[in-house]
Amino acid sequence: MRKINFPCFFPVRFRSQLFMTLTLLLCLIILPPLLFGCIAYSLDQGGHGSIPAVQPEGEIDPVDGNEEEDEQKRLEEEKLIEEDKARLALEERRNLEDKRKEELGPFYVPLPPLGQRDNPPVKARGLYLTGNTAGGHPRYWELLDLIESTELNSVVIDVKNDHGMVTYNTEIEIVHQISANKSAPIKDLEAVLEDLHSRDIYTIARVVVFKDPYLAEQKTEWAIQRHGGGAWRDRKGVAWINPYEKKVWDYNIAVAREVALLGFREIQFDYIRFPENAHLVDREAYYPGEELAKDEIIREFLIYAAEQMKDYNVFLSADVFGVIATSWGDSDRIGQI
Repeated sequence: MRKINFPCFFPVRFRSQLFMTLTLLLCLIILPPLLFGCIAYSLDQGGHGSIPAVQPEGEIDPVDGNEEEDEQKRLEEEKLIEEDKARLALEERRNLEDKRKEELGPFYVPLPPLGQRDNPPVKARGLYLTGNTAGGHPRYWELLDLIESTELNSVVIDVKNDHGMVTYNTEIEIVHQISANKSAPIKDLEAVLEDLHSRDIYTIARVVVFKDPYLAEQKTEWAIQRHGGGAWRDRKGVAWINPYEKKVWDYNIAVAREVALLGFREIQFDYIRFPENAHLVDREAYYPGEELAKDEIIREFLIYAAEQMKDYNVFLSADVFGVIATSWGDSDRIGQI
């Protein structure tokens, strides 16, 4: 086949100029749209990134609003959980109190509130007050002035005295049954304790336990028994309670529990012993229920009292008969070593 050469319309010397011209035209047509698109994209990105957007006044940012809603929801859920816990605790306490009422009967005293006051230990230096004195005798205010003007810091107040009388207005059923609180001299024990605590005076309740002639007369079956019949009495005609009788334990612990609820910070058990001169007493009397030695049954009472009082946020103490400090062991057989 024969090759045909067509003549070129542009001379060779004009071809380079033509190429440059076409290139320039293409740039003028293509570059402006590209440049405009880049500028628009940058402005759009700046609105979401480096350039801060202006928040219209009064408008809540969606992210902040969600965080506040989540926090509010969390607080409400926590509140509901705490309310449920409190409700369950109260229901459990009511059921427990019903059970205790049935078990304790006339010796029943409520448990303390779920939240209790602090009761730090105190090195007590105090005075002993009878129920009559604490009930408003003029001497009472003089003694308070003495405490506040000296290094004294505490009072011991009779709440159940040597005669077996309860010295304040009580709600214990067994006490009312035998009228052991008749003519109680302390009309408002709770108010007395509040006043003492406001003066920063440490309060100790004295509970006389086994020397209780009133209870022995009202419940002769709880007393130390005479071999010839009836309650045994000492040379002064005073009947004593039988330390082996557990109802006597519960009677005194009920008083201790109630005064703890009213505000006392310590319970002091006194006369936690048998009558002195045991060499005479043991010939004349006997103790129903006697199975343990005297000192062992006194020990058992104190262990039982501590267990029964553990929820009442009070300290426990006990008086010791003076002869014990001058003898070896329980030489007088009163149950204290």
